[in-house]
Amino acid sequence: MAICNKYPQLKATVVDLPKVAQLAERFIEEAGMSCRISVSATDLCSDSPEGKYDVAILRAVIQTLSKEQAQMFLRGISQSMVQGGRIFIFGSVLENSCLAPPASLAFGLAFLNVYDHGKAYTEQEHREMLTNAGFADIAVEHDVLVDGMGMVSAKKI
Repeated sequence: MAICNKYPQLKATVVDLPKVAQLAERFIEEAGMSCRISVSATDLCSDSPEGKYDVAILRAVIQTLSKEQAQMFLRGISQSMVQGGRIFIFGSVLENSCLAPPASLAFGLAFLNVYDHGKAYTEQEHREMLTNAGFADIAVEHDVLVDGMGMVSAKKI
């Protein structure tokens, strides 16, 4: 909602699991943003949202999934994006050594205890999953968020 407030011409779609999508609809309606923000109740591990999108922003999603689920998830997103569209993944991104950055390392350990298949993926694992899903021009940045999390970006080919 904050992005739509900053950019009045922007229209957005929130895609989330059906139970979460119901909550999102309520928050969006209460904020008076229903005319600019739609909600798609979609399990991206097994389906793609309707429509074609220019940008996909993910926050703390990939690391909650097994590598196979994450790959299916990214393929679903890729199928719903226009050629040249951009994906931005915010969350834990380990360096390939698996020893840094500290925030991602700590979150990776927590994910092992909270999620059945969760883990912090390395830069290389992100690159492989995105390439296999139809993305290129992959860039990784560490410590871009206040909590020390990183960002991976890529372009749909």
